[in-house]
Amino acid sequence: MVDIFRPQTESEKNLKTGGFKDRRYWRQSDIKHRATKNMTEIAQECIYKKRMPYCFKCANDAVNEKVDEVEKEIKKAILAKKETLDLSLDINYNSFGGFENFEYVGDKEIIETIRVAGIRETTITGKYKNYVCKKCHNTIRIQFDNRELDNITDNKKREKLGEMPLEDAKKSGKS
Repeated sequence: MVDIFRPQTESEKNLKTGGFKDRRYWRQSDIKHRATKNMTEIAQECIYKKRMPYCFKCANDAVNEKVDEVEKEIKKAILAKKETLDLSLDINYNSFGGFENFEYVGDKEIIETIRVAGIRETTITGKYKNYVCKKCHNTIRIQFDNRELDNITDNKKREKLGEMPLEDAKKSGKS
């Protein structure tokens, strides 16, 4: 925990809300920390709630590029002796998630050993769905339980996840 022994200046207050006025107080670690928090929230929503891949590496690279651009602008402003600077760090973090940014490369069955009446058995409890980012070639793996895969009724979503359409799965007995 950090103890602050003085009241915050206006530039420090502004930094927490997304902007800054005084370029002497620019710290890229604060911006990256806030950006990482936003990326993590959106990645959690994509991967665990919407069940689609999210490329954290691409999002992090976009933040680093934006921070570099801001640093260049600040240096130019210092050389030009500008008093005010109008900079924006707007990045659409939602654009790094979704099936359109990824290529489905296959799945791997999750095999676990369980005990039934004192006898060890191996059983398939789900699948890992593997995706590769089209931009940075980062590999993403999402775990799906068998129950979760069986409950997906939308054929478009089943195809995106690499599963058989529901009618074909029922015919073959793999639903």
